[in-house]
Amino acid sequence: MTKRLTLCLGFLIWLPVCLVAAPGDSTWVRAHSQVDLVWNEAYDVYADFPDSEEPYGRVLLYFTMGCASSGCSDWDYTVLLSLVDTVDGTEYDLGRSITPYGGYMRTSQKGFNNDWTRTFVYDISDLDALLRHRQKIRVYYDGWSSGFSATLDFAFIEGIPARPVLGVEVLYYSGAADWVYSNSADFEASYLPERTAAIPPGSKHHRLRITPSGHGFDNNLFCAEFCERDYRVVVNGLERFRQAMWREDCGYNPVYPQAGTWLYDRANWCPGAEAWTHFHEFEAMEGLTAMTLDIDLDSYSWSGPQAPAYLFSALLIHYGEFQLQHDAEVAEILRPSADYAHARFNPSCTTPLIRLANNGAAALQSCTIAYGLEGGNTCYQAWSGNLAYGESELLELGPIDWTHIASGAGSGVFFARVEGPNGALDEQSWNDERRSAFEAVPVYDNQFIVWLRTNARPEQNAWTISNELGEVVASRLSYSSPFTIHQDTVDLPNGCYRFSLMDAAKDGLEFFANSDGTGSIRFARTSSGFMASFDANFGTRLDHEFQTGLEQGQWSSPASCELTGLPPSPMDDQQEALWFALYPNPASRFCTIELNLAVAEPLSVLLRSMSGKLLWQADYGVLNHLRADIPLDQLPAGLYVVEARSAGFRKASLLAVE
Repeated sequence: MTKRLTLCLGFLIWLPVCLVAAPGDSTWVRAHSQVDLVWNEAYDVYADFPDSEEPYGRVLLYFTMGCASSGCSDWDYTVLLSLVDTVDGTEYDLGRSITPYGGYMRTSQKGFNNDWTRTFVYDISDLDALLRHRQKIRVYYDGWSSGFSATLDFAFIEGIPARPVLGVEVLYYSGAADWVYSNSADFEASYLPERTAAIPPGSKHHRLRITPSGHGFDNNLFCAEFCERDYRVVVNGLERFRQAMWREDCGYNPVYPQAGTWLYDRANWCPGAEAWTHFHEFEAMEGLTAMTLDIDLDSYSWSGPQAPAYLFSALLIHYGEFQLQHDAEVAEILRPSADYAHARFNPSCTTPLIRLANNGAAALQSCTIAYGLEGGNTCYQAWSGNLAYGESELLELGPIDWTHIASGAGSGVFFARVEGPNGALDEQSWNDERRSAFEAVPVYDNQFIVWLRTNARPEQNAWTISNELGEVVASRLSYSSPFTIHQDTVDLPNGCYRFSLMDAAKDGLEFFANSDGTGSIRFARTSSGFMASFDANFGTRLDHEFQTGLEQGQWSSPASCELTGLPPSPMDDQQEALWFALYPNPASRFCTIELNLAVAEPLSVLLRSMSGKLLWQADYGVLNHLRADIPLDQLPAGLYVVEARSAGFRKASLLAVE
């Protein structure tokens, strides 16, 4: 089934049907729909993809994992997603994830039940040209019991790809078959021999998409699941890349607690999480019509009843020249957010955290981030750095004014928008802004007790409370007495805080697979009773944000941009104009602003720099139609904001000056 829908709120909210496709609009195709995965086999579905041969700006695959109709399984099983060529049977890797230990879902414990779901998002834009017409989509479940479920939705987003894809080649793909590591020589010869790949004419860039994961551990090295190993990529006889096949964050998994050994770090996977895909970029060499590629794993010697095994995928993508020079993106909002993937950071009242990405050929060296709450004031933050194409960076923004959440509403919408990459116009605006729904944080008494009962290893634990600026305002950095209740009273002014409880062994205060026994952590009132209790099986670290004294929406940070003089957003509309135009754009000596209002009001036009500095202003008195020229001859080339406003109207537009 194919349907045209508009995409917003981080690509997760579907709005009414669009009549005309525009950048950012999406065509959605559903393949599997809550298909039960109950046995070790492939679950194939034919899906009808777009017929148009025109490339899309981006193609995303949303894989929603849930419990089977008979309930979740107790075990961590691998799920592989692929496109199967109906002519020659070639299988193209789309993504890989691991089911959680589903015992708590099955038995409705620890806040879980069999309604549990988690959605994984895979960027499969490189395979855009293959996803046309009627195609076979496969979900392979390697479990030996029921089970889990799979729903697959493909989003084809209108826009310009950063560079055209000229060819896709499967170099290596294990599929669901274990590639057994008997020894290095046999493994390389059987599974990872050197390949020769033809280079399509016009190729300017190449990319390798490699997804490895190690499985099996009943041997002297605990390989491949629990041993750290690297792979190396050799291109035309020269080693170009080395990559660790390891995940160090399993104990900080958002799907927690789980009933099994979920918190152990593993060979590029964690129970309830995706296997990471690694990307390796390199330039095409002039005059070459073919290249050799070889991928080698670190060699090791093992002994024991179970041989190590790997699942492995490597795709080679060939690209033409870049089509976009400047394309910055807010790729992700980590906090505040209700996204399951960021559950460890949320709910949040501290500083927002986003991921800034560069999709253009030019290195991203500067931009401005506009951000805030929907319906509230907009903050600005300048950024500088050096992100090459395909690179991203986590960016912590300044405090925001939370008072625009209705008191007691319990939720809101946060937005972040990137503007003026390198002082230029962004050539693809649909990915500039992202929005995230979020839940409000809990409210506690100003004075309360951090109540902690240690387990047998008290020296592994410590906690801090920090304010919204990251300043530690209370802490306990050591414990020495096992199986002992410790009560530390804190007294916090009205505000926003983050409590962080660390465990040096990354196994929390309770874990069935060690001999540490059970501890517990709570917030207690100074009078009597508990305000909050936390699960002791938290793994690496427990983060919990809260406010004291007042609900979120009744309290604003003294450091929020509203109170530090930063300008309000130049991009917010209070009312719609009947007509608004700014031309020419780009401009050199002058530009013209023209607008019609429904009601005549005193109207002003302002010209600002991207940092918010007022450069020019004209006040036009009471009117409902304006046509006026804005002088630009004294301005250096760059990006500016033109704003028209009155008591009941506000409209702004970006202006490029040449």
